[in-house]
Parts: sequence; C-alpha cells; structure tokens
Amino acid sequence: MIQSIMKYFKPSSANEMSADESGSVAVEFAFVAPVFFAMMFGIYETGQVLWTQSQIGFHVDRAARIASVDPGGVSNSEIEAEIELQLSRLASGDLSVTVTRTMGAGEAPDIVRVVTSYVHTPITPFFPVNNLTLSHTAEFPLINQDG
Repeated sequence: MIQSIMKYFKPSSANEMSADESGSVAVEFAFVAPVFFAMMFGIYETGQVLWTQSQIGFHVDRAARIASVDPGGVSNSEIEAEIELQLSRLASGDLSVTVTRTMGAGEAPDIVRVVTSYVHTPITPFFPVNNLTLSHTAEFPLINQDG
C-alpha cells in the first residue's frame, strides 16, 4: 500500500521528473505576486498623495481668494476653520493652517497669505516613506473695496 502511494510522490525516472509541472504555477505566482502587489499599492499611494495635494491646494487658494476679496468681513480664525472643515475628509493626519495679513509699505499692496501643512501617513506600511509632509501656500493682494 505504501509503495502504491509513493509512486505518486516520487517520479520513477529523470524523464518523468522533467515532465512533471505540478506546482509550477505556485512558484511563478510566488515570484510575480510581490512585484505586482508592490506596483499596485505604489500606484494607489501615488494617486492618494496627488489627490490630497490637489485638495489642499484648491481649498487654500479658495480661502485666500475669499479673504482677499472681502478683507474686513472674514477673520483669520474663520478662514482657518473653513479650511480645516473642508480638509477634514482627508485621512487622519496632522493639519496646520496659518493665515497672515501683511500691510504693504509705500506702493506695495496689502497681502493675505494662507499656509497649510499636512502630514500624510501611507496606508501601506511596507514602503520606505513613513510620513510625507504636503504643504501649500497661497498669497493674494487684498482688494480695497472702498475705492
């Protein structure tokens, strides 16, 4: 009985061993799968970072434009709160928003500057980048609505 079972596990000649292809798919998968999954996760992470950077840039530019058009009607804390609200749907990360207004000297225009910094943590832990800081600065001249 053991010999009848052993004939299935042990090829009887070298020709039979070279013709035996059982398990070759598993070996090929073992070689290809890590590269395939690393590429897929890399593409996803790159897309996630680009989308996040785009969202940060859009909302910071928008807030700076609103502050430049209506300089007296919107406070710095309201601008910061609006940006934080709009960017709250990003994955959990450290978000920093700073709004400053600089009065120009002489002929220089008054400026509103919005600076945002966001620490992005990748969802795939096996990439060498642990945290990536994404930042955006928007600077617009204040529009005087009195004249």
